[in-house]
Amino acid sequence: INAEYGNIDDTAATPAPPPPPPPADDGFEPDGRMAIVSIAIGDKARYFARYLLVSFLRNSDFDGPLYLVTDEPSYYDDLKEEQALHPLSEIRYIDVDFAEHGGGGTVGDLELPIIPDDIAIRENKYGMIVWTQFSDYKRGRLQIKWLKTKLFDLVPERYEYLIFMDSDIFIGQELSPFANLAMRALAPPNMLALFTDIGHTGSPYHTGVVVLSRRRSPALVSEWALNIMSGVHGSDQRAIEAAIKTPNQGGSARPIELHEKPNVKKKKDKNKNKLL
Repeated sequence: INAEYGNIDDTAATPAPPPPPPPADDGFEPDGRMAIVSIAIGDKARYFARYLLVSFLRNSDFDGPLYLVTDEPSYYDDLKEEQALHPLSEIRYIDVDFAEHGGGGTVGDLELPIIPDDIAIRENKYGMIVWTQFSDYKRGRLQIKWLKTKLFDLVPERYEYLIFMDSDIFIGQELSPFANLAMRALAPPNMLALFTDIGHTGSPYHTGVVVLSRRRSPALVSEWALNIMSGVHGSDQRAIEAAIKTPNQGGSARPIELHEKPNVKKKKDKNKNKLL
């Protein structure tokens, strides 16, 4: 300030703002390296996936693609106009030649395994070891579930992160906040992220939404694949539970639960003989 004239000397240099703090080393990459993947094989799954695709286009505001692995991409030809209205969120189709009843098939160069149909020993949902024989329907379902473990073989290598979603999911809001949370949940040493199961599968893990890292997930996912095909586990939930418990995965390399099981207690009414 010039004391004689009371004005401000604007020739003085303005101090430079302090530099921004360095980014946290939390193991996640910027947006743009993540894709959504779903599987829709069979009439029922294809029907449900239509709602997933439309809700993805209209509601997700996701700056990235959704890859749909399906045995009939032409089923969604009528969605081209909807896609044109939402160019930011792109749907890409991966064609699979699927043989029903666990009989194999191909997805590009990837060969689907043939599920054995002989009697196997497996663990049921109560943790008991039993003799069983998978039905043709069960063998086909396990074959489709096995594809969850091969997602990085199906999408371009530029995607470091994948969010798998079951085909019967409806997206009701913007996906970016969840995607950023998911990437942070995959900070080392975590191998993948998934929800807890609050249903009746007998497993603590739910595989309807699974978040994967190309760098950190392969060891655990490979074990998951082997367990699905072993004939010991009747569901992919049981198979991933066994993979998580495998000692050679490393003590701290375990999935992250993105939400906790609600603390709800059921009370039995003896008079009405029902759960409240």
